[in-house]
Formats: sequence, C-alpha cells, structure tokens
Amino acid sequence: MYFEDQPWFLLALALIPPIALMIFILFKDKHKDSFGILFKLFLGGVISTIPAAIVEAIGGAILDNLYLDYAFQMFLMCFIVIGPAEEIGKYFFLKINTWKNPKYDWSYNGIVFSVFVSLGFAALENVLYVFQNGMETGIVRAFTSIPGHACFAVFMGYFYIRAKKAQVDGKKAKVFGYKLLTCLVPIIIHGMYDFILLVVPALDRDVRDYMLFVWIAFMLLSFIPAFIIVNKEAKKEFLFVPVAPAPAVAVAGVTPVVPAQGTPVAYAPVQTAAPTVQPAIPVAQPQTSIPAAPVAASAPVAATTTVAPVLGSVPATPVAAPAPVAASAPVAASTPVAASTPVAASAPVAATAATTVATTVENAVKPWFCTSCGTKNIGKFCTGCGTKKA
Repeated sequence: MYFEDQPWFLLALALIPPIALMIFILFKDKHKDSFGILFKLFLGGVISTIPAAIVEAIGGAILDNLYLDYAFQMFLMCFIVIGPAEEIGKYFFLKINTWKNPKYDWSYNGIVFSVFVSLGFAALENVLYVFQNGMETGIVRAFTSIPGHACFAVFMGYFYIRAKKAQVDGKKAKVFGYKLLTCLVPIIIHGMYDFILLVVPALDRDVRDYMLFVWIAFMLLSFIPAFIIVNKEAKKEFLFVPVAPAPAVAVAGVTPVVPAQGTPVAYAPVQTAAPTVQPAIPVAQPQTSIPAAPVAASAPVAATTTVAPVLGSVPATPVAAPAPVAASAPVAASTPVAASTPVAASAPVAATAATTVATTVENAVKPWFCTSCGTKNIGKFCTGCGTKKA
C-alpha cells in the first residue's frame, strides 16, 4: 500500500489503539471526570517514558557487563529493571496527581486514572516502535502490547482503590500493604509478559513454539481477569467521601445521619415518643350568686329575676314589682312560706340555672387541644390553625 510508510498513517496506527481503550474505560464511568485531570494523567504517562528509558539503558548496560546466562540475564532485566522502571514511574505520576485530589471521590476513578497514565506511556512507546519498525509492528502491538499496558494499569488501579479506601477509613497498616501491591502486582505481570517475549529467540525451535503458546495463554489469563475487574468496579463503585447531609427540616420526622467514610449518606428514622397530651388543669368555677339563691331570704324573687334571661322568658322588669315582699324579713323566716308550693317549685329552676351557667363558664375557660395541629387553646377557635372547637 502506498500510504503504509506515510507518517500520518503510522501515527494514526500507533495512537488509535490506546485512544480506543481510553474511550472504553471512560464509557464505563458513571461519573465522568474533568478533561483537565485526565489530560494531566495522560501527559504524566508520556513523561514517565523518559526516566524509564534512562533506567533501562543503565540497567541493561550493567547486566551486559556481568556476562550472565542469557535467560537469567533476561529474567533480571524484566523483573528488576524493565518492570519496576516502567510501573513505578506510572505509579509516581498517578499518585502525585490523584492521591490528595478532591476529584478522586468515586472508587472507579482509580481504574480510570491508572489506565490513562499507563496508556500515555504506551502511546509514546508505540509511536516510537511503529515509526521505527513499520506497519506490521503497529498491527501486532495493537493487539498485544497496548492492551498489555492497559491490563497492568487495571491491576494497579484495583489495589490503588483499596489503598485509598483504607486511608479514608484510617487503617494505616492496610494503606501501606495496598500501596505495595499497587506497584508489585503490575511489576510481576509486566515482567512475566516481557520475559516470555525476550527469552523466546534464544530457545530451540520446538521450545520456542511451546513458549509462544505459553505467552498467548498468559495474555488471556491476564486480560480476562482485567476485563472482569473493570466491569465489577464500574458497577459497584462507591464514594470515598460522604455527601454533605441535607438540612434536618428537609424530611419530617427524619434526621440526617453521616455514615462512616466510604459510604453514601442515608436518612435514618428517629425513634420518637408519641406526643403526650397534658391533662386539663381544673379551673375553679367563679363564685356566682345563683347557687346561693335558695339560701337568700328573697329566694323566689331572686330566682325569678335571674332565671328569666337564661330561659328566655319575659324581661325581669314586670316580675320585679313585688320588691317589698323580697325585703320582708317575716317571709324569709316564716316556715310556712319556705314550705309553700311556689318556693318548692322555684328550687329546681334555680338548680338548673346554676348548672347551666356553671357548665357554660367551665367550657369557656377549660383548655382544649386542636385535633388538626395539636395547639392548646382556650376559646371556640384554635389559635394555631383557626379550626372551630368540635
């Protein structure tokens, strides 16, 4: 093909695989992160290729001068030089950009951030390899090395999430252990991946074919768990920092509870006792002249005068004419008059009047509780909601 050596084609061939993987990881993220933090992480991965290249050059030169067996030299090169130089460099830029960053609030961000750093490294490395070796190298690396770097990053992110969770929970011992695994596990997987590739050329033909089979099996055993981890962490992501609780008045009868760090805020019902109604305090009935009517000397006239308004009878003015009789002492002291039919007939009327007035006064001053709002009132209407007393 006429364009296979064109720079634009080689550049696209080198960059499309890492970009596609970054889009896949972002697609799983329910809470999208800002472009700024992702670009910084990607750029950090690109920059990490510089110290890694320096360490690999120095380490390779030292091992070459030791005149070791080739397989053993490649073992040391992969597990002591290449793996640590690349993975520790990625972890360094991951940690300084995200560990104390408030934008690292959801757990799945650990996967996203580590993958962006790793694919920044892989993108520049792939560009160099493709421009140096051509289209065939770009095609092979698109299905091996680029997914390999993403796979290493997923394992790094998995333990990075656990380290952050332990730090939020205040478990310092676990923080150190998870941080160690954050670097150690990717170093081991990366070292094994490179060791199988680098040792194959020195092997016999039969063994070489066998080792290629082992290498493919190793890739599958690494890529499949990484894919499962991505899906699991995306579905079960959680907050490292609790959301600020809503005001207590937002939900009636419910109080906001801030849970332990690492879990979302929930609202727990408050155990409250049923409102108690204070018993009505008896109010002393006012002294009226009506109960004393039977004792008064002028009982017949006083009762007639007082009861007339209550019973709705005629005005008391016409009845008040026999006033001289009410003032006569002999009538009050006279036993026949006390036993006379008119006086006996007036006693029940006086008692009924006294009871009616007393009940009216008691109802007027007796406190009551509104069934609508529970306000204590004295009167016919509730002072809280205006409801009329039942």
